[in-house]
Amino acid sequence: MLRLVLEIERRSASYPNTLRHRMCSRAMRPLAIVLLLSACGAGSYQSVRAEKPATRAELAEYPVSVADPALRDAMARAGFTVVERAPYKGELQLSSVGEVATLRSDGFFVDQVRGDPAAIAEALAASSRVAEFVRNSGTVEQRQMPPGR
Repeated sequence: MLRLVLEIERRSASYPNTLRHRMCSRAMRPLAIVLLLSACGAGSYQSVRAEKPATRAELAEYPVSVADPALRDAMARAGFTVVERAPYKGELQLSSVGEVATLRSDGFFVDQVRGDPAAIAEALAASSRVAEFVRNSGTVEQRQMPPGR
């Protein structure tokens, strides 16, 4: 009797598990493909113009460290306070590679724009991310950091 019960359990246990495994793997293939395709980035980051851009007074509140002299002049004309030193805690740093400029604060991404120095300065001055930064005293990540870091 025990032998019969063990044989039935062996047969019934292996068949549904095999069937379930095949059904799951068939159902998971399209899901995995959709997940993979949706995870791939489509295009590059685009800076968005603010509905209410930061004023020149708001832009002047946060010094921006800029190494490139041409970009430094353009940023000053756009209303930013430009400095030639490393940024202090909470200040902005603009780095450029070719025609792509990235604005960061304490290593946190603020905005990124493309173009010649004048276009970069104008785009950053009108950017929604820059306006949010100056009006909210930094990025969301910076505001969530404990003091002293």
